[in-house]
Amino acid sequence: MKKRKQEESPLLKAYLAIKNDSTEQAIIGSLLLDPENNSFIFNRLSPEDFINPLCSAVYDVISSLYFAGEQINIAMVAERGKISAKLLADMANYYTNSGTIEKLVESQEMRGWLKKYISTCEKVLDTVINDGEDLDELLGRVLSFWEQPFKYKQISESEEIKDIIDDLKEQLFLSERIPSGYNSLDAYIDGFGSGELILIASRPSVGKTALVINLIWNLLKNKQPCGFFSIEMDRLSILIRLFSLVFKTPIGTIRTSLRSDPNFFDIIVEDFKQKLTCPFLLNCDGSLTIRKLSQIATAWKNRYNIKAIFIDYIQLLKSNYGSDSRAIEMSLISRDLKSLARDLNIPVIAVSQLNRAIENRADKLPQLSDLRESGALEQDADVVIMLSREDYYEQPTNNEPVVPLEIYIRKNRNGPLGKVALQFEKPTNIIYELEEVSFDET
Repeated sequence: MKKRKQEESPLLKAYLAIKNDSTEQAIIGSLLLDPENNSFIFNRLSPEDFINPLCSAVYDVISSLYFAGEQINIAMVAERGKISAKLLADMANYYTNSGTIEKLVESQEMRGWLKKYISTCEKVLDTVINDGEDLDELLGRVLSFWEQPFKYKQISESEEIKDIIDDLKEQLFLSERIPSGYNSLDAYIDGFGSGELILIASRPSVGKTALVINLIWNLLKNKQPCGFFSIEMDRLSILIRLFSLVFKTPIGTIRTSLRSDPNFFDIIVEDFKQKLTCPFLLNCDGSLTIRKLSQIATAWKNRYNIKAIFIDYIQLLKSNYGSDSRAIEMSLISRDLKSLARDLNIPVIAVSQLNRAIENRADKLPQLSDLRESGALEQDADVVIMLSREDYYEQPTNNEPVVPLEIYIRKNRNGPLGKVALQFEKPTNIIYELEEVSFDET
């Protein structure tokens, strides 16, 4: 009796249907032989866009060399990736001339998206069968794939300025700005603007996360849905901080009550839900990449119409390209966050660490040059807010529960620089406003 041939699954058939080895190898060949195309290719494709695992691995090696500023040739790629030089030379033979590269890249870009769609469908099926993941979160991820537009598909023609003045005027009056909840801060930055990247920076434990949670609650009180990516802290820690702020109860008291009284959690959660009048989305994935963050944020925008995104903190994000240089990675992350803000037309407020240079200065006041790991953060951000506390360097001798918190506006693309004086209540992490405003005319 003949053994029946095992039938291929529909998903495997789908992968095989979109696979095109000659296209993938021609793109690799272009990278090896024609460096003038490299910038164009790397702006369009990532290793995940390749279906052939070998081509994906080779592309990953070449991208690492490119973003590290190293030379790209067959010998270097073979040595770095432990790949046969003959195999790389065979791939290079598939590349013919630069006139075909745009069509090849566009074709591979489409195949890459189809691969993502198939992979997502595969995961949905697996999750439904095994019930191993949060379906609501997964559905949002699926929606984000379908809503993500193809880049570079259409290039708009230039317009004469007189033809678009009326549109610009309408855009000016319709552009949405969200109050931060601190009038003295908004006197400088006029709230958070659509498409803006705002950085909140300080040394550890000065109050960055506390300020972010206060800002989030200020938005939620005004019925402005928002999303929070906390890469450093887990969900329970974030909720406890929110409970402490909302109910004006010290964090330690909240934690003790949660441990000692089994009913306390249900009571406080029910009270919190009654105060929460609009969607608040929370993601605490500690291994978050900028690409995954963008996909989730897009799903949140489409499903819940969020008005702002908060990220804590930017140095913990991983880029889509591996690079030996963290500065290069941070440059790519910074650029992608700015693009995300513009694409979703909402403000992205990201926390950033400062380097140790500030601790070697007498005045301890943070400067733009203290931004950790990359000057690109300073360039891409529309607003840079830096926090400082005099008592920070007096610890542990200073045990005052309420201390001054100074906010320095070090960059403001559309307004003045200066300083805002707030009060920081350490037991509850509540940040209060004072009336002091000191504009910097320089």
